[in-house]
Amino acid sequence: MRAINILGTEVGVTTANTVWSAILVRVVVSIANGASQATIKDSGGITLGTITIQPNIETFIRKNSTDTITSGTGTILATPVSFFE
Repeated sequence: MRAINILGTEVGVTTANTVWSAILVRVVVSIANGASQATIKDSGGITLGTITIQPNIETFIRKNSTDTITSGTGTILATPVSFFE
């Protein structure tokens, strides 16, 4: 069974945030907010990609420690994590 280590405090992401400089981030959108699009950018502000996050479904994003996550609509809840078996 896959489990996660919580490495920091969950933050609400509405503007560019490195999420505690994490390289693996658990993201979720509460059902009240509906789906939200996350944009991942490098430290220079170049967009690396986007993803739509559905409500109440956790998604894991791997990124560099200086890359940021930004929510296009609504608030994404983001927590720095790591996996362990």
